[in-house]
Amino acid sequence: MRKLIADLENNQPMPNISWESISEISKAWNYDVTHRTIQKSFVKAGFLLSSESSASTEEEENTPLVKM
Repeated sequence: MRKLIADLENNQPMPNISWESISEISKAWNYDVTHRTIQKSFVKAGFLLSSESSASTEEEENTPLVKM
């Protein structure tokens, strides 16, 4: 989103983004979707975690999406 705003401010061409996509992103952001929900969605879509990449710390698990 920051890149889109920066591009808009710098008169850069904007990509085609549907209002439906923006609405869905906004809903997820406003409902504080947890990392666990996102992880489950990726697993359901067929993306699997390796044992190395699935290791995380308590701090990482509690990091708000805004800080990522």
